[in-house]
Amino acid sequence: MTLRNVWSLQKQEATVVDTLKKILKNDFEVFLPANSHLQDVDLAIINLKNHKTKTVQIISSPSYKHRGDYYTWISIKKDIIFHQVYPVDFFIFAINIPKFLKFEKMLQAYIVIPTSDLKKIVKNKNADANDEYHFSIWIDIDNKYAIDYRNKNGASADLSKYLNNFDVLK
Repeated sequence: MTLRNVWSLQKQEATVVDTLKKILKNDFEVFLPANSHLQDVDLAIINLKNHKTKTVQIISSPSYKHRGDYYTWISIKKDIIFHQVYPVDFFIFAINIPKFLKFEKMLQAYIVIPTSDLKKIVKNKNADANDEYHFSIWIDIDNKYAIDYRNKNGASADLSKYLNNFDVLK
């Protein structure tokens, strides 16, 4: 077994772990795999009361400004969703959203989506020549909206129910 270099933990993974610990409180613990061969599993959440475990893959993206609004672009290989060696229960899209006040500050938005729901959502998408699905997600964090505009025939998908919805991990 090759150990994962914990000193090279990605910033978004660390941010998600910190957020989860604050939200899930003391009834849950978050673990990072030490085995570098568990490519698809970024973390495991254990409910300390009922001993159930949920696995998560984190996909991060910055946001981009377009006509005054912010959106993010996420690409996911088809195999990561449908043919994982170590299937995960949830995907978390971790998104940085700039807020401009007197100083620049980044807000975090998270799309917390069960893998079973993600499989249904991508059925309304076309994979590209590289077998990737693309998401163009517009987020209004103040009003709690998240819309994916990158679907078949230009249709949009409402992802608002997944926006910062950490309750599904409990």
